[in-house]
Amino acid sequence: MTADIAAIASDALGALDTGRSIEPFTTRFPDFDSEQAYAVVAAIRSLRVARGEKPIGRKIGFTNRDLWTQYGIDRPVWGDMYTHTVQALDPSEPFPLRLFCEPQIEPEIVLRLSRTPEPGMDEPAILDCVEWVAHGFEIVQSIFPGWRFKVADTIAGFGMHGALRIGAPLAITSQKPQRGARRTPKFYRNLDTRTRCDRNGQRNQCPRWPALGAPPSGRHPRQ
Repeated sequence: MTADIAAIASDALGALDTGRSIEPFTTRFPDFDSEQAYAVVAAIRSLRVARGEKPIGRKIGFTNRDLWTQYGIDRPVWGDMYTHTVQALDPSEPFPLRLFCEPQIEPEIVLRLSRTPEPGMDEPAILDCVEWVAHGFEIVQSIFPGWRFKVADTIAGFGMHGALRIGAPLAITSQKPQRGARRTPKFYRNLDTRTRCDRNGQRNQCPRWPALGAPPSGRHPRQ
């Protein structure tokens, strides 16, 4: 069966809007690949823009190679983020999870670019394209039951993006890119203080609902 890009886009968006799980697209369409998945991304973007949503940036997912085997992924993926999904972090505000599918929380490093990096740039040159860096927390989700999918599914499934909350930005000065490049690998975020957890990309006994203060009111994220 040939994959219908428009139908898949509509199905994925319907799952996002209702918080329901759907069968992976690669199960229904065995030949569904990354190229087709990014066509779905473009179709979804058009649908969301048409109803008033505004793209604000991209999230890069599965950059931690240690997770590739666990999830059957063989490369990073990207997905669109929107003005209503990306906001400044307010620790005093509760964050409802009822419309997310199997949500999880992840610590992130957020970059705002002042200009577009070019192929072949070294680390100092890439860093010189960064306006600021900040800690963040992303709510990731899987519209596919049990977090079981193939790489094309994750692309069409919004890059697993649900929401992003960003802490105070730290400006990157272009006058000393070499110094900044040396310091960047040490930039980390502890996800929670009640138990050992994510630090520098390493996972250690993360709590089920870190940083939320209590169990979420929707579907529980997986451990």
